[in-house]
Amino acid sequence: MGNIAYIEENIRGLGADHDGMFDEVCGDAFPVAGWPNGSPNEGDSPTLLHLLSPVFGGVGDVDDPTVETWGGQYYRPEPDKFPNYYTDLGADDVTCQSTIAKWRVDYLTHWKERWQRYPVLEAN
Repeated sequence: MGNIAYIEENIRGLGADHDGMFDEVCGDAFPVAGWPNGSPNEGDSPTLLHLLSPVFGGVGDVDDPTVETWGGQYYRPEPDKFPNYYTDLGADDVTCQSTIAKWRVDYLTHWKERWQRYPVLEAN
């Protein structure tokens, strides 16, 4: 299943509207990017997945981005000069992307389970 199909099947229509404070539930407001067409917005996802995976997935170490997590695996290119700067492994795109993709079923299952905690609200 592709990213957008996953969102449509497991996220849309779910979530809170905070007792009517918002016109739509959170799942209906989940953004997708304009390019590539209809793909989920990315940016903070690797950081959040890095923090979530040790707690919910039992993978990784929140204090060490060089250890594999749902958010990928990173390295410090210049540890003496920039001790707190981490970046992709410095490998080809497929290798770097595979450090996240290998956990796809785990983190998408967790996401789906969290969203299913919210009731489906009927439109007025």
